[in-house]
Formats: sequence, C-alpha cells, structure tokens
Amino acid sequence: MKNKIECNIVFYFRGESENPEEMLLYHGTSAAAAISIMGSGFDFSRAGSNWGTTYGKGIYFTPNYRTARFYAGENGIVISVDIVVRPHHLKRGVSASSKKQIRVPEGCNCLVSPDGDEYVVFWF
Repeated sequence: MKNKIECNIVFYFRGESENPEEMLLYHGTSAAAAISIMGSGFDFSRAGSNWGTTYGKGIYFTPNYRTARFYAGENGIVISVDIVVRPHHLKRGVSASSKKQIRVPEGCNCLVSPDGDEYVVFWF
C-alpha cells in the first residue's frame, strides 16, 4: 500500500502588514522537500532542480493556491510564506526553452510573470 500524506487547507486572515512589500505567497513542492524547507529554510542552490528555470534560477512562488497545488503534485505539499518582495513585473512572457537570461533591475529581488501568477525570488 502506498503511503499518502494527508494535508488540510488552513485559511487565516492576515492583518495589515507594516511592510507594504510583504506578501503571502505559496510554494508547491514534494513532501520531502517541504520537510527540508520547514527545517532549514529555502536552499537557493537547489533552484531549478525540479521544474526548471523559465524566468531564471530562483525560488518560484505564486499568489494562487491552485497553481502551487499543481506544482506540488498529488502527494506534495503547499507551503505558504509571508515574504518581502521588491518585484520587477515583466511585460512579455518567456518561452521555457529560451536560453536568454532576464536581467533583474537593481533594487528588485524578484521577477513577476506577465500574468502575475509566478514570482521568482532571487534573494531574501
């Protein structure tokens, strides 16, 4: 019999943050990776080791729970984090097969996809 991790969705209401750059974002990942993240934090050296690096080698988040659930897969976990973002919003999409690197403007720590569904964080 295959082991399956059951996960309940917990909703909570956030108060107004004192930092306007702070956002609630989700990260979908495997159960093993989630346990590692919860114990040691995000590891930037592993960036791109699972789904790729369409917008660059960073940690991919989304404001959309369903998108994170997709990336977590059937047996994965969705982690929610309050994170400070200094975003650069892209105007055009990038092909996953493109080898062109996107430059992150000075002062920004993440890129946001044109549809706003992906936040790629390069540093915290």
